[in-house]
Amino acid sequence: MTLPFIPSGATKSLSASGTSASVALTGPGRSASVRIVNAGPNTAFIRFTATTPTAVTTDMPILPGTVEIFDMPESAAYLGAICASGKTATLYATTGQGV
Repeated sequence: MTLPFIPSGATKSLSASGTSASVALTGPGRSASVRIVNAGPNTAFIRFTATTPTAVTTDMPILPGTVEIFDMPESAAYLGAICASGKTATLYATTGQGV
């Protein structure tokens, strides 16, 4: 049975541009999910890491206007994001459980 997404951490915002940016994620820890909303007008590229990440444009794309839910790697503590040169996007990340 698939559980609905249940938020448990504070929503963090991340402004992505042509320079890599990152934000520390908060939430339930082990076996967590993260819901990412790309509220910006451009594609953002993301990565999860245990330390402050440097995102690159070959990382996972999040299309503009979309919502994605990911299982976070157990060691993930940060979300990094970048856009193509000259582009911007605003991402919102909320940790929780479920899909």
